[in-house]
Amino acid sequence: MSNSIKNYSKKFASLFIALILAIAIVSPMQSFVNDITDSPQYIFAAKKPTYTISPSSKPYFKKWTKYTTYNKKSKHWYLFKSYMERFEKTGGGTLIVKKGTYNLPICVYVPSNVTFKFQDGVVIKKTSATGTKKLHNNGQLFQLIAPSKCKKKNAVGNYNGTKNVKFLGTGKVTFQMMKQNTACAIIMAQNQNVNFKNIIFKNGAGHYFELDASKNVTIESCKFQKIFNTGKTCEAINFDTPDSATGGFSFIWSKKDKKPNVGVTIKNCAFSDMNRAIGTHKYSQNSNGVDMLHTNVTITNNTFTRVKGFEGAIMTFDWKNVTISDNKFVGTGQENKTFAIALLSTVGANITNNTFENYCNTIIIRRGFQASGYKDPAEVQMSDAQLEMLATNKYQYGTVTTSDAQMTVMPYWPPTRTMVYYPIEAIGAPEEPEDPDDPNNPDDPNNPDDPNNPDDPNNPDNPNNPDNPNNPDDPNNPDNPNNPDNPNNPDNTNNPDNP
Repeated sequence: MSNSIKNYSKKFASLFIALILAIAIVSPMQSFVNDITDSPQYIFAAKKPTYTISPSSKPYFKKWTKYTTYNKKSKHWYLFKSYMERFEKTGGGTLIVKKGTYNLPICVYVPSNVTFKFQDGVVIKKTSATGTKKLHNNGQLFQLIAPSKCKKKNAVGNYNGTKNVKFLGTGKVTFQMMKQNTACAIIMAQNQNVNFKNIIFKNGAGHYFELDASKNVTIESCKFQKIFNTGKTCEAINFDTPDSATGGFSFIWSKKDKKPNVGVTIKNCAFSDMNRAIGTHKYSQNSNGVDMLHTNVTITNNTFTRVKGFEGAIMTFDWKNVTISDNKFVGTGQENKTFAIALLSTVGANITNNTFENYCNTIIIRRGFQASGYKDPAEVQMSDAQLEMLATNKYQYGTVTTSDAQMTVMPYWPPTRTMVYYPIEAIGAPEEPEDPDDPNNPDDPNNPDDPNNPDDPNNPDNPNNPDNPNNPDDPNNPDNPNNPDNPNNPDNTNNPDNP
């Protein structure tokens, strides 16, 4: 018995020692593996995850449903928030959002390498109630900043913030702003490589986009409908620079380095029922007094319907290398200071093949106003070729504004405030077709000055025309008895009856 116990003890001791050794070996290896899989190199090399959510989905982190702040009014915010934090850990991913309404009282922070795929019937609604005093509503739907950096002061600068993000809609996808005062759907700064496609933005009372210090941005096939804020500077898409002097961007995570937007394309979009669709109303200068110009901006194949255009439906204030082409502008004609396009302190602009209707003035070109303690903004610079391109644009006469519409050039404001007006015909207004019944129409056969008018005495076919050889009174008419060559002329010496 004692030998059996001894043998059992030896075996148990051996197994125990083996287990200790295994733990000692495996534990560091697992730690090493964890270090590798959590490293940026591993994350970006691995395939990004794809998740699908619906309005009834729970957060990725299931324990969040036990928070006292998780309720029916905050649950969709927790849902989106959980996947964004997950994507920040995985280095990105795709979120498929199924049909339904999602209420967001608080904004969602978006990290890099994220693609949203919104399916037909999705409504992202900007709500105000959070269902708890511990959570507070804010005025945005999405901010393009990583969740881990959103509360850090000066966390990102240059174009080194969130990048490679897509908001893609299929069918009818709506971002519903619910008329919340100054609420903004999209906040962007220090971003790059961002795409928005096929999304409806509606019922806003502030900007739909705050677009600052971002590079390589495309907004395409989107609709921007009804802004209830009547302010002249309430653009649907606001171009700005993060600058403490202007206060144009208030979020703490930006370094406020005054970087402009570079490489922005807005195409195949529809803007309706607002004062201004796209533009800038503040400018920045660096420490040397050089303007920080928004550069390489293309606005093409868009429609602007009932865009009032007080000081410009599009205002390119301190922009460089601008293309505005093949757009259709329809204003309201309600005021005498409405413009389709305002080129303020713009350096190089190709404005071609646009049509304008119902504006007091179609295009205004002038220097912008001094502001924010900076020196005067950039002077307008347009080449002769670019000025000639203006002739490719067309004006279609509206019910209020007619042939008095004009293009205004004020190159130096301040100090001279000299205004030079160009009639609309100078930029290619189509000529009205001639009325065939207009007696002043030179082609009207009833026009007495029409040489083809049979009653025109100058008409060679008019028998009353004295130069008409058929005119019996024409002395050259051989049948005219007074024609000396008429053999029947009694005065003709060849007349045999002439004595």
